[in-house]
Amino acid sequence: MGGAAVGAAFGVSVAVVPAGEVGLAAGAGGRGPYDWASATIPNSRSRVPSATRKAHILDALPMPADKATFRARRDRAAARARELDLCALLVSPGSDLGYLTGHHIRESERLTCLVLAADGAGTLVVPELEAARAAAAAPGLTLLTWGETTDPARVVAKLVPRFGTVAVAERMWATFLMRLEAALPGRHFVGAGAVTAPLRAVKDEREVDARLPEARPDPLVLDLADVFFIDVDGVALFRELAARRVTLTNGSLFVTEQLKGMVNANG
Repeated sequence: MGGAAVGAAFGVSVAVVPAGEVGLAAGAGGRGPYDWASATIPNSRSRVPSATRKAHILDALPMPADKATFRARRDRAAARARELDLCALLVSPGSDLGYLTGHHIRESERLTCLVLAADGAGTLVVPELEAARAAAAAPGLTLLTWGETTDPARVVAKLVPRFGTVAVAERMWATFLMRLEAALPGRHFVGAGAVTAPLRAVKDEREVDARLPEARPDPLVLDLADVFFIDVDGVALFRELAARRVTLTNGSLFVTEQLKGMVNANG
């Protein structure tokens, strides 16, 4: 992705170059160290776009293209569920959801849940507000959305086969689990680790390739020198970019504090 595309997506001047080409010292062919002494005081004109423009940035990010890999993972998970005499696997946001769908999202008060039946049928239940993002991140997977007046636990329950034990993500919030138990009275629930842990212990071709340096494309680097303030939506967005292994560099002291905890925020 070229710098112009990313800059247009962010609405600010952003330089995007392969990591190997970023100069960290004067004369190294890059920008050189950030001049903290001349850092500009934050102002409203340099605000990072809010949620209204977020979708454009996500559109610019690389999304999973190998639908077959995630389909194969779900098929193996379904087969494992059958071996354990489980009727379905319910996976909330976390590493297992990313592994099975390609959709990486943090847990929130709005339930997102993959319902994977033992017969291999998979449906991703998502809030209406996050449908576009989920569709882009998990192409080829059936989506079912729920609105503000809908009980998502009941939406999930309708997708679970009528009989059998249900495996639930072990890090699912208790509030969601209790609502699912209420929506599926009399059902037995167990942890999903018995299904996912053995599968993830054996790396598939995609994971092996990701570990080989020569197989990795040059990572993206976002130069934050012209970003002076980040609103709440922007902070969440940059956290997602960092999770996608996009390096953030040349942030001012103020921006670095806002993005505290992210690797390489201050270059």
